[in-house]
Amino acid sequence: MFALISSSILLTFYFIIFLIALIIFTIAGFDSIIAINFAVIFTFIFSIIQFFLSPFILDLSLKWMYNLKWVEYSELPTYLKEFVEKEFNKRNTKLPRIGIIEDFTPEAFTYGNFPNNARIVISRGLLQILNEDEVKAVVGHEIGHIFHWDFVFMTLASFIPFLLYMLYRIAYNLARSSRGNSRNNAAGQLLLFALITYLIYIVSEYIVLYLSRLREYYADKFSALTTLKPMALATALIKVAYGIIDPNYKTDTNQSQENTSIRNTPFKVLGLMDNKQAKSLRLALLNSTSNLNSTTNVAVLNNTIEITTDEISTNYDVISKTLAWDLFNPWATLIELHSTHPLVAKRIKNLKEIAQQNNLPFNINIPTSLPKDKDDNSIDILSNTLIDEFIIDVAFQYAPLLGLLSGLFIGLIMTVTNQNGFNLIGFPILLLALGSLAKWIYSYKIFNPNFKEYKIIDLLSKTKVSIIRSIPAILKGKIMGRGVAGYIFSEDITFKDETGFIYVDYRIGFQLAEMVYGFFVTNNLIGKNATIKGYYRRSYVPYFEVIEIITEDNKVYKSYFRFFWLFLIIILLLIGGFLTFLGLMPIQ
Repeated sequence: MFALISSSILLTFYFIIFLIALIIFTIAGFDSIIAINFAVIFTFIFSIIQFFLSPFILDLSLKWMYNLKWVEYSELPTYLKEFVEKEFNKRNTKLPRIGIIEDFTPEAFTYGNFPNNARIVISRGLLQILNEDEVKAVVGHEIGHIFHWDFVFMTLASFIPFLLYMLYRIAYNLARSSRGNSRNNAAGQLLLFALITYLIYIVSEYIVLYLSRLREYYADKFSALTTLKPMALATALIKVAYGIIDPNYKTDTNQSQENTSIRNTPFKVLGLMDNKQAKSLRLALLNSTSNLNSTTNVAVLNNTIEITTDEISTNYDVISKTLAWDLFNPWATLIELHSTHPLVAKRIKNLKEIAQQNNLPFNINIPTSLPKDKDDNSIDILSNTLIDEFIIDVAFQYAPLLGLLSGLFIGLIMTVTNQNGFNLIGFPILLLALGSLAKWIYSYKIFNPNFKEYKIIDLLSKTKVSIIRSIPAILKGKIMGRGVAGYIFSEDITFKDETGFIYVDYRIGFQLAEMVYGFFVTNNLIGKNATIKGYYRRSYVPYFEVIEIITEDNKVYKSYFRFFWLFLIIILLLIGGFLTFLGLMPIQ
């Protein structure tokens, strides 16, 4: 089903491109043929070169920057070696190169041009954290990408927006060149088709992301039917996304604390998780007792994750709450719309359906309702839903834009009324500043900061949180590494307490200043126990916007980004207020 839908969409869009090119040719004549042919041929050649060179460039990047080691099959665990050899040999396909990143973070992805020159990369942590069935399920997912020719498919899919944008520019330029001559009618038609093509181009960007998500479902299905253990892939997804690992797992004490994840590479790879989704979901959940009774705790940590309907209604555990954000928070839908991978909870639901259709065991019951317990001090306008919180969030998130548009409208009316052009500038700036001030106050909970000490696992269980709706918090633990793995200019950090890991976002406001801070300061923080104060938020991933770090040696590092933001708002308020005052004065 996933293959049929994705292939049909791809062919449909190429047919649309053909029709648009044909219409432009019909209207503009021979000139358009030359323009279209040259542009398409140039872009096609460039894309082909990029397609064939990118795996080799990525090989070098992985080797030099991410501590990757290519290994022989004899160096792999026996179960993994036999699994990969079996799947490739029965399809008479050359065995892929296997690379291992020496890092404890669970990681898996594949890249290449065709099945015969594919690479599969996994991290050492993946082999340590997941059990044998889960490792095979994850590698099976990557093999699914290879045998589904997803390298080629997604390259063809990504080519669609390029072609559409090119056709838009060609139609627009031809329309401009046709003005003022005998072909004014053709110019109008070309402008119309330029607008239509541009709208289709915007839609195509989202269609490509949708196709990518379909191919992920398709790879999940391949893994489930190849291993006959969809439950293994589901538990692997939960471990990789939310970091649930065996309590007996110990990291190598000789291993560098620098996180060398490949997730931030500029090249596209086909991995288990979306880069944006998995950037900071580094939870360990070791010896956790928060919201878990002893029976549930033992079940979770022994890889038998049981989320039943009874547990949802009576003891909504932390795993269910974490999944619930994906399922019930409207922000998650917007996030998935811009993501290459489906949300984890939806993938688990799909795996459950595959298991049921094929009479395969599957013991995870997906939560069907929000947690009944109150997870913050907000007032519920609508019970059993997060729609009310979402509407309020959106209002404050886009308050600056609303202020700007309102200011333009009011300024236009006032300009027409008193013929003073300052109104058209002053009102938009003033109302933009007021909207930004409202967003700033809401985002940082200025009137009710209430910083409380939390464990990371407790923050992860919150459903009423977003990029704008924050939770003021204090965390105590240890700084484990840089936020952007292996990047020497990364100003952000990875922070760990006894319950888990979280990505900590340190902001200054100037990119260059943040790079300098990352180069000279961040490395000195790694490995130190610390208390951090800031705001927990959730966007593509959960993250912590830090405002103060106090290390074990009593050194204090503060972020003044929120005050820098406020300073800019005050400047806008003063400028907007002054221009508005001038605009309201009668013209002499």
